[in-house]
Amino acid sequence: MEPLLWVELDQIPFNPSGKIDKKALTELNLVAIVMGNFVAPLTNTELLLAQIWKRILSFQQVGVNDNFLNWVAIHCLP
Repeated sequence: MEPLLWVELDQIPFNPSGKIDKKALTELNLVAIVMGNFVAPLTNTELLLAQIWKRILSFQQVGVNDNFLNWVAIHCLP
């Protein structure tokens, strides 16, 4: 099994007791990491599909190069 997303951190967040701070890890902006460079939809079809995905995933913007399989996986994370 392969990881869905690999994120390299400059440093691992620790809580005051010295354990890894899982809450800080869950607050990472995974959507921004996955999206990369944003390219706006231009055609009518692209605009329609972007509106559908925005509604389904409750996102502010959807680009034409976005990987929806990654988005759905991230959207399903607790």
